Amino acid sequence: MRIIQTKGIINSGVLDIVLPQGIGNGEVDVIFVSKEAPDEFENRHHAMIQKGYDTPEKVLDLIHQIKSRR
Repeated sequence: MRIIQTKGIINSGVLDIVLPQGIGNGEVDVIFVSKEAPDEFENRHHAMIQKGYDTPEKVLDLIHQIKSRR
């Protein structure tokens, strides 16, 4: 496995990137990070804050409550 980090541009839903030499043809897994769009973790974090879980202590208390219900 080889991990390559490069920059790309999305234009009309198409991702354009330039790969370094030595990368052959074939299928690859693509992971991209967008600085403008929040990820699932950020969305969940904001939802938890809105519901009053705005400190690490409150989050830990919630985790303990959930574990004790099992």
